[in-house]
Amino acid sequence: MRFLLFFLTFWLAPAQALELQAMGTYRRLNNDVYLAAVYSDLNDSQQWLSAEQPLALEIRVLAERISPRRFYRLWNEGLAINLSEAEMNARLEDISRFTNLLQDDLREGDRMLISNESGPCRVLINDVEVLLIEDGSFVRLLLAAWIGKFPQSPGFREDLLRMKAAERSELKASWDARQMKPGRAEVIAGWLKRDADHTARAQPVTAARPVAAENVTVVAQKVESNVPKLSQPAVKTPPAVTEQVSLPEVSERKKQPETASDLAARMAEKREKERVLAAAEQAHARAQLIARQQAEMQYYRALLRLANSQVQYPDQALRKRLEGTVRVSLQLNREGELLLADTSESSAVSLLDRAALRAAKKAAPYPPVPELLQGENFEFDIPFRFVLARN
Repeated sequence: MRFLLFFLTFWLAPAQALELQAMGTYRRLNNDVYLAAVYSDLNDSQQWLSAEQPLALEIRVLAERISPRRFYRLWNEGLAINLSEAEMNARLEDISRFTNLLQDDLREGDRMLISNESGPCRVLINDVEVLLIEDGSFVRLLLAAWIGKFPQSPGFREDLLRMKAAERSELKASWDARQMKPGRAEVIAGWLKRDADHTARAQPVTAARPVAAENVTVVAQKVESNVPKLSQPAVKTPPAVTEQVSLPEVSERKKQPETASDLAARMAEKREKERVLAAAEQAHARAQLIARQQAEMQYYRALLRLANSQVQYPDQALRKRLEGTVRVSLQLNREGELLLADTSESSAVSLLDRAALRAAKKAAPYPPVPELLQGENFEFDIPFRFVLARN
């Protein structure tokens, strides 16, 4: 195990070879969730998203824990709203692998590094590599969720892009003081062992065929926040793949004693059938996961379109030329009925906050939640971007 950790730690070094360009703290409901850093040899943030240059993102967890579901939602919603239709469809399987990589909670002090300096996109948690995506440009897609038009938090984006040197130096001191808790690297390595054990029973696994995506177009909203327009998703669960594992029939007639070689051949045949069945089941599970993720991304886009269509820019805010972004947390039941709407991030302008909350409530009831999504109650963060037209 020590050798494994030493070998995998090698991959943490690349981020230190790149220059630290940005730092920020992601907060939700006024609670610190994680510290973030961007490493690049380029100091132009627009080039981070477009240039074919090495790039690394790093996270240090501040919250007591980040559950797998919370991690999934943070990235799934951020990518669903910031990626184009073509990008989302082309990278759906990679997105699914990344957003579903946690097998347990991230804990306070845990570190995640996402880097393409060695070519492909490598994801490490506590110095242990947990995911490899061959196309290194995937790092730039993830960065869009931080600094794209609809970031995970406008204040977080502002920190990353415009934090002053003195503030960054202070934040870096806090960053350097955060230590990984003892034993956490071994916990993450245990995830890999479970994966290896599962994969060994199912190898080789045929990659699941991508599920075709619905056509998504972009429409301009009254608040000038472009959100993709969505027709009703038509994602269907891939049919289950089953195979009957059977042993050779035993004849009622008296058989000759089975030789050692016959027994070995029969057991090898049994193991092969079990392996094939396990591989088929694993491929089916992967296809279901991708289909479920696509359905949720499409549904989220539908919520964005519907909620933003009800926005009215307050007259007083127009006269005062007030702008800002508000995020509203929606809780829905399976029928799409609104259970709760609350401001999850304020614009610091009460007029805009109230307008966003009114729009979210006015848009209810929302469409029924897709059958592929499990559960009875669902939570989504909806951004409302109030921007005045520029002459």
